[in-house]
Amino acid sequence: ISAIERGEIESPQIDSLEWQLKYCSVDDLYGCFDEETEALTPTGWVRYKDLNEQSVVAAFDRASERLCWSPVRAIQQYSYTGDMVRFRSHSVDLLVTPNHQMLYKNGGWHRWHLRPARDGVDQTPNWRMPIAGYILPVAPVDLSENELRVAGWLISEGWFSKSKPEVEIYQTDRYLPRLLRDLAAVNLQWSLSPRTAPSQSFGGHVSSWTTVRLDRPSSRRVREIVNGKMIPEAWISRLTVAQFAALFETLILGDGSIESERVWSYCSSDEVLIDRFQALSTVQGFRATKRQRHGLTGKSAWRLRFSLRQETSITQETDRHVEKYTGVVWCVTTDVSTILVRRHGNTIVTGNSGHPPDGFVALALAYHGSR
Repeated sequence: ISAIERGEIESPQIDSLEWQLKYCSVDDLYGCFDEETEALTPTGWVRYKDLNEQSVVAAFDRASERLCWSPVRAIQQYSYTGDMVRFRSHSVDLLVTPNHQMLYKNGGWHRWHLRPARDGVDQTPNWRMPIAGYILPVAPVDLSENELRVAGWLISEGWFSKSKPEVEIYQTDRYLPRLLRDLAAVNLQWSLSPRTAPSQSFGGHVSSWTTVRLDRPSSRRVREIVNGKMIPEAWISRLTVAQFAALFETLILGDGSIESERVWSYCSSDEVLIDRFQALSTVQGFRATKRQRHGLTGKSAWRLRFSLRQETSITQETDRHVEKYTGVVWCVTTDVSTILVRRHGNTIVTGNSGHPPDGFVALALAYHGSR
C-alpha cells in the first residue's frame, strides 16, 4: 500500500488475497506513537492506557477538512525495540515508528495525503500538517455569552469559599470597569473593597487591587455557572464559537496577555486547567502550545500560547532523524484514518493504524516466511 502511494507500483485491478499478502508488508500495518504521546477525547487529553474501544477521539476528516470526533474501532499497543523517527521544531514534537502514516499537503496540493514517517527523513519534505480545527459542539451548554464571560473572570481571578457560598473576584484598576460591566450584564450584586500589599515577586513594589465580593444570592447563582476555578471538562466538546469567544476573552484579560492582534498567552500554576484550556482551544481552531515555566519563587507554572494558525510545517529546517527506542508503542484505528495527538505540549494530526481482517497478520507472516 505504501509503495502504491509512493508511485513505485500501480494499484492492481483485482482485490485478491494473493496480491494483499504479497504487497502489504506486515511492517506497514501498525504505525505507532511512543508512550508519551496523548490522544484528545471529548473530556480532555488521555494516555494510551486510558483508551479502549468505547473511546471517542479527535480526528481529521480529509473530505470536509475539519476536525471531528471519531469512535475508536481498534487499539494497537505492544512493546517495541527498534528505530523511531523523530520530528522536532518549535511547533512539532513527534516520535513515531518509521511506518507510521503522516498526514500532509505538499506545496500547492489541495488534497491531503498519507505517507510513511521514514520518507520525511529519507527525503526533503515540505509537509503542511493540521494541528487544530473547529469541531461542531455535541450539544451546546445552556449558558449565555454573558454568563461565560463571567465564568472566565471566575476561573482566572475568582475565589470560592469552601465552607460558605461566598464568591469573590480580584481585579486591578485596569480591567475593573470591564469586570463590573460583565457582572451587571447578568444582574449580579456586589460590594467593593480596595486592597494594597507588598508584592512577593518584586521587592519593595506595592500591588493594589479591588476585591469584588458577590452577595449570597449572586454567589449561589455563579456557582451554577462554574463551581470553582476550573473549566468543566464537558465544555471541551460543548461550546459554540460564540460561547468560546466570550470565555476566551475574559480568561485572557484575567490571567493572560495579548501579545499581538492574533497571538495571546495564558499562565496558571494549575496544570489540569492548562490542559483543559488547551484541549478546548484546539477544537475551536486555535493553535495552542503548552510550556512549563519556573517563577522567581521557584514554583512551577504552565504557559499556553495561542494563535489562529491551524497548520504547521515539516521542512528541511525541521530536526528529522532516526533514533533507537525501547518501550510501549500504540495507535488506534478511527473511521477517518487520522487522529489528533499531543506530545510535550505540541498538537498535531497524523494518520492512524490500519486494522487488517482477522487472521491477516498470521497469513502475511506465513506467506512472507515461505519465500
